[in-house]
Amino acid sequence: MKVLKQQVQLFILVLSILLLTSQTFGALKPGDLIFLKMPCYVCSLIEKTTNSPFSHVGILDRDASGAWVVIMAIEPKVMAVSLQYLLSRINSQPVYMRMKSVNGQILAIKAVQNARRFIGTPYDSEFKLGISELYCSELVFYSFMNANNGNPVFLLRPMTFKPFTSEWTSVLRHPPPEGLLGISPGDLARSIYLQRVN
Repeated sequence: MKVLKQQVQLFILVLSILLLTSQTFGALKPGDLIFLKMPCYVCSLIEKTTNSPFSHVGILDRDASGAWVVIMAIEPKVMAVSLQYLLSRINSQPVYMRMKSVNGQILAIKAVQNARRFIGTPYDSEFKLGISELYCSELVFYSFMNANNGNPVFLLRPMTFKPFTSEWTSVLRHPPPEGLLGISPGDLARSIYLQRVN
């Protein structure tokens, strides 16, 4: 009897998770941003350095079959990855955010088209601005800026890698680009133009 009760509880838990996931996916729109806590050493450094729970961000879209994909910059290049596959690789809940205004949501659709044009662009492991190589939040920055006729939507700020400079120097094999303009997943998540969807 105890085993049956545990099986019923497990079934209810799994069913609840599936329903919640289904409802969340149903609420998503192309152009929404997905914020993630990724399981890697550099990811944890990004979170600590930027004082954010997020180390990664991507832009949501649908593929030709209608399935959700995430356009993202991750080693070795910008790519479109199945949302289901991506979620199966992490141990934390994603946060989905959307542009607040109707005009912002129209801009987000254009940003998706721009992000698709960046597919194949090499990953920027140096964290230096420029479209020849892109890191995750840089992809979002340029995709939205290009959608907005070259005007930035999200703010850049001088990057600091303190107090983790020695760890970053070890990872990058040279000093990090302290003081150069940049943008992080945390910066995007704190934007006044975005609102949480889930």
